[in-house]
Amino acid sequence: MTITDRAYAATICGDCLYTSANSWDERETGRPLPEPAPLGRLHPQALVSWDDVEPHFSWHACHGCGCTLGGDRYDVRIVEPVGA
Repeated sequence: MTITDRAYAATICGDCLYTSANSWDERETGRPLPEPAPLGRLHPQALVSWDDVEPHFSWHACHGCGCTLGGDRYDVRIVEPVGA
């Protein structure tokens, strides 16, 4: 079988953006892994890309973790592998 990719636009919260760029390290962030886990709703091998990300306020749920708290959201492009 072949692996194909599914790409789509999404909005993610600051924790998910930080995690996609740096991974989560409690020694660096000074706080434990938040609940829900950043990027927890995405495929483990998903790629998150962005160009000159500017935050905007939104009450919509984060596509990466499902957080429904209002706050900054970032427009990104997500590529997830589909199939195996």
